[in-house]
Amino acid sequence: AWERAPARERRRRPGGDSLPPAMSALQSASSIAHECLNSGEIDRAAQALDDPELRSGLQGLSQRSRAGYWRYVARIQTRRQARPEALAALEALSECETDRGELLFDQATLRCMLGLRGHESAREWIGKAEAFITSRRDAPFSGTPFFRSHAAIYLNRRGDPEGARRLVEPSVSDSRLGDGFPHIFGRCQLAMSEVIRLSGEGDLARARGLAREAVDRYRRVSYEGALADFGLVQLAKIEAQDNRPGRALQLLEEARDIQLRLHNPSLLRTVFLTARIDQGLTPARRIALRREAEVIISDRSGFLQCPLAREIVYHWDAWCAGEPEQNSPGEPDFFWGV
Repeated sequence: AWERAPARERRRRPGGDSLPPAMSALQSASSIAHECLNSGEIDRAAQALDDPELRSGLQGLSQRSRAGYWRYVARIQTRRQARPEALAALEALSECETDRGELLFDQATLRCMLGLRGHESAREWIGKAEAFITSRRDAPFSGTPFFRSHAAIYLNRRGDPEGARRLVEPSVSDSRLGDGFPHIFGRCQLAMSEVIRLSGEGDLARARGLAREAVDRYRRVSYEGALADFGLVQLAKIEAQDNRPGRALQLLEEARDIQLRLHNPSLLRTVFLTARIDQGLTPARRIALRREAEVIISDRSGFLQCPLAREIVYHWDAWCAGEPEQNSPGEPDFFWGV
C-alpha cells in the first residue's frame, strides 16, 4: 500500500508524472503521521492530518486513498483516547471500498485499544476477524500478527489469558516477524509475557525474558510510545508480582517520564499502577495520584466512558491497599486488568 512505501517512492507515478496535489498532500501528511505514531508523538501525528484543505481534497481521490486517510485518523484518535472521534473515523473507513480483511482488523484492533480494557464491542469484531483468518487459511493475510497482538492484549485485560495464548503464541515463534516488524513482534512478546503471568504457571523468568526482549527491541528502534505504554508497564507488573516493587516503580517512573514528554494519555495506566504497587505512599502522595488520574480521565473521553477507570477512582483506597476487584469480567488479576 502507498502509505507503507518509503517517501521517495511515493512522490511520482510509475511513469514519472507528478501526483495530483491532493494525493501528494495526503501522502506527505500520512508519512509524517506514520512516523509519529511509531515514535509515540501522537499529537504531532494528529496535527499532520488535521488540515481542512487536506480533507476537502479527499473526495477527488480513490476509495483506497480515502481509506488510508481514515485509517490513520482512527488510529491516532484511538491512541489519544478520543472515543467519539475514533468511532466516527472507523465509520468513515467502513464506508470506503477497502479490503474486507483490513477493515475487519482495523475495526477489531482499534476497539481493543479504547479505554483501559477496550471497547465493549471489541470481542464481536475479534470473532469476525478470526472467522476471516480461518476462511483465508490457504492465503494468509499480512495484517494477521498486528491484529492478533492487540486482540491478545485485550483478552488478557478481560481475564482470558488462554484465549490470548491461542491468538498470539504462533506469532511469538515467527522470527521473520521480529526481523521485519519489530513493533508488532515486540507487542506479541509482551502479550505472551502477560499470558504467562496471568496463567499462574510460575514461570516468571520466562515472562520477564519475553518482556525484556521486547523492551530492548523498542529501545533499539526508538519506539518510545510502545516502550512506555506496553513494554515498561508489562515489565513493571512482572517485577511487582515477583516481590520486587522497587524495581517495578523505577520502570514506571521511566514510563512516566516518556509519557509526560509525549503528552501520552496512557499515563493514566502508569499512574494507576504506581498507586497499586507503591505500598509506602504517604496520604498526600496518594491524594495527588488520584487527582492526577481524575484530570487525565476528565480530559479523555475514552477514559471518561471507561467503567474500569471510574471503578478504580471510586474505590481508590481499596485499589491502593491491594484489595481484589469485586466484579472481574474473567479470571481475577491483582492489577484488575490494568
